[in-house]
Amino acid sequence: MSGIKLILVLFHICIVYGAETTQCNSTKTSCPRHKNDWHFNNLIGRCERSTKSFCGGKDNTFSEFEECKRTCEKEEIVTPQDCRMNLDRGKCEEKKKGRPKKGV
Repeated sequence: MSGIKLILVLFHICIVYGAETTQCNSTKTSCPRHKNDWHFNNLIGRCERSTKSFCGGKDNTFSEFEECKRTCEKEEIVTPQDCRMNLDRGKCEEKKKGRPKKGV
C-alpha cells in the first residue's frame, strides 16, 4: 500500500512542477499571509477565500472575489437549461424470447 502512495505523491509532484505557470495556477511564492484575499483553486476550478495555510503564489491572489472569478473561472459546461431538456427514451421494443435467427 505504501508503494502506491509513493507513486501518487511522485505523480502529483510531476504534475505540479510540469504545469505551466499562469496567473491562475502560479505556485511560486514566499508564502506571505493574506487576509481576506481570494485565490483560484485549480483542483476544483473555483475561486476560494485564502486561508492561513494558503501558499498558492502572489500572482494567484486577488483582493476581490469578482476579480478572481472574472480572471480565472471558465463558463459552466452544463447549464440549467440542459437539465430541463426533454428525455429521449429511444425506441422501446419488447424483447423476444429465444435465440436470434442465424444471419440476422
